[in-house]
Amino acid sequence: MSDLIESKDVNTAEKSVDSAPEFAHSDSLNNPKYMPSKYNAFMRTFDGISLLVNLQSTPIAFVNTLGSALLTGGPRAVFWGPVIGWAVATCISGSLAEMASVEPYVGGQYIWVYTNAPPWFSKKGRLMLSHVQAYLTWIGWLLATAVLPTLMSGQIMELVEIYHPNVANWTLHQIGGLQVGIGCVIVLLCFWCTLNKYLRIVLRPLEVLGMILVFVIVIILIVVFPVMGERNSAHMAYLSSTIDQANTAWGNSGFAFCQGITLIFFMYTASDGIVHMAAEVKDSEVTVPKIIFRSTQIGALLSIPLAVLIPLFMGPLTDNVLSAPYPIIEILFDRSNSRPLVSCVTCLIILQTCPVACGAFATTSRLTLQLAQQGAMPEWWCQFWSLRGARGPLLFVCSFSVVLLLINIGSSVALLIMFSLATGFLVLSYGLLIATRIAGRISRGHDIRQGKWSMGKYGFLVNCIAAPPCFFIVLCQILPLFEPITASTFPYLGPSIAFVLLLSIVDNFCRGHAFNPIRNIRVANTIVEEDPTSASYRLAVV
Repeated sequence: MSDLIESKDVNTAEKSVDSAPEFAHSDSLNNPKYMPSKYNAFMRTFDGISLLVNLQSTPIAFVNTLGSALLTGGPRAVFWGPVIGWAVATCISGSLAEMASVEPYVGGQYIWVYTNAPPWFSKKGRLMLSHVQAYLTWIGWLLATAVLPTLMSGQIMELVEIYHPNVANWTLHQIGGLQVGIGCVIVLLCFWCTLNKYLRIVLRPLEVLGMILVFVIVIILIVVFPVMGERNSAHMAYLSSTIDQANTAWGNSGFAFCQGITLIFFMYTASDGIVHMAAEVKDSEVTVPKIIFRSTQIGALLSIPLAVLIPLFMGPLTDNVLSAPYPIIEILFDRSNSRPLVSCVTCLIILQTCPVACGAFATTSRLTLQLAQQGAMPEWWCQFWSLRGARGPLLFVCSFSVVLLLINIGSSVALLIMFSLATGFLVLSYGLLIATRIAGRISRGHDIRQGKWSMGKYGFLVNCIAAPPCFFIVLCQILPLFEPITASTFPYLGPSIAFVLLLSIVDNFCRGHAFNPIRNIRVANTIVEEDPTSASYRLAVV
């Protein structure tokens, strides 16, 4: 099969991309045998939404990033962040869904950049943009996945401190060592659960259970805060920062507010996660974009009630709350003074994060495998980690997560840095994607490729609304947050992005010939499947 693909003329495939035709699918797509029933279509969409609601976990991510918003922008950032972010995330998810409908491939972002780039872009220019996009997407997902063991281990340590206050008197090395140990155990469990063929059978019901737990946690918090919380004034909750901005790097309340709402935007990232699982989704041209768009709306509708109630009923902000890596636990304990209640909520959050972690590790390992097979990574790197095998990508993702666990995860600032890095890389990758889509629309006009799911005449307007906030979010997080600038307050996102961009450009100059982002397109145009609605079949030979 590979000989058949390699025998095809590459220029033919590139011309088909430039002229923007639809993919050549088999005529059997119109065969009633392959037409999905309404029940099957619903179940595919439900399975995908349950996976992405778990993977994205917008309400849980909101609760976990609460400390980042409070530390920078104050309570008003906790309210306005999810509200403003919903409008931005809707435009971003709509833009991503439209591109995913055209090319629903694993790691498809680098292909979208290549195919959406304007025709006046040279082949080398498109290859370089595609290579940069591959690196940004990959690093962003690695960082987002590595945050999960850090969160779970930190939340377990918070529970330990509630029941054993003497732990607070331990040295920083003792607390950090215990957290690293717990995090390593979590990573090993994720590695084992993802590889074990018997446990993989129960992952689907676990995903559904995780989605149910998201609703349960939201309902518990909606009930607990008004009943047991201490009410603040509406002005204090929604309009006042209540935080002394003298220690911020700019000494400006407005800019600190912008940094707070951009940090909390982490809750809306990972909407592209289902794209990396496209090989397992049938009728992916329709199902994948629906899941991307609908899961964002579900997550926002669950998170905004929390954004309204938590600032209103959390009471005065104490130093213990602001210095805690997970303020939600401190706030619940201060308001209720009930260890069982705090333990119940925290354990539900940790339990819900378990299928999220397994899904994130599986998604990132699939993305790593795809990029390795497409030549986006150096050959020696792929051989060292066996990235073209079954276990190599997962082993690499787990090792990367363990390395990040060695950071001082007992510090709320260190956790804030990890959120900032993950958000910055993912949002920058979205911005680059949408910017190339806008350039392609301007240059091609009505000839821009459209899939089965499309925003129609509103597509260009939505793209134009979605792109600027992406770069604004990255800009706010590149700038320093606090003064004085030390090792723990240094803005690492800017140097990290510069390093990755430089690395991808140098890698493209040195071995750009080995990277071929249109290989999937050539496969789609040359292979006729027994079941042409299966995306995994079109990707099987890659």
